[in-house]
Amino acid sequence: MNAKKLQNYLEGDVPRNIGERIDLFLLKKKITRAKLGEALGVTGTTIASYCTGKSKPNSDFLEAAANVFDLNPMWLLVGAGPMILTEDEYGCPFREEEELVDYQAQILKLKHELADKDRELAAIERAMGKQQALILEAVRKACREQGLSPDQVKALQWAVMDYEGAHRPAGPDRQDPAVSHQAAVGD
Repeated sequence: MNAKKLQNYLEGDVPRNIGERIDLFLLKKKITRAKLGEALGVTGTTIASYCTGKSKPNSDFLEAAANVFDLNPMWLLVGAGPMILTEDEYGCPFREEEELVDYQAQILKLKHELADKDRELAAIERAMGKQQALILEAVRKACREQGLSPDQVKALQWAVMDYEGAHRPAGPDRQDPAVSHQAAVGD
């Protein structure tokens, strides 16, 4: 593998085939094809044939690579998952158990904080619904004082709800906006 391809991989390029993945692994481990073959019980020529695509690794090779080098067989075959089984998908070694427990505690804390924020948001949404009901009642009262018909009042209330982004019920038999909104909010 040449220096340009290595630079491309370091910049995020993904190896496209088994040969490129083997070469990338060799670069990471700083070993030759011959040394890899020797460690896994095959010849350097066999490794070269995998790299050129003339043949594919068999299950014995994949098992030996996983046992000797922690090489992930799925990564080698199709590029899925981390290269090394003892690393995460970003190439970082797995953490000690105590560190994982700390991370789990942090995640749990964040989940609780998120739940608290969700409850706050729900309370704000309920308050907004009550505020909208008050606005609709004020519109109704003002319309009555101006002598508007019930149909005109409803039309104006729908216009207010549409302006505020509320959803009106489908169909021709629409309820009074204040009543349907209060039912949706739960008051």
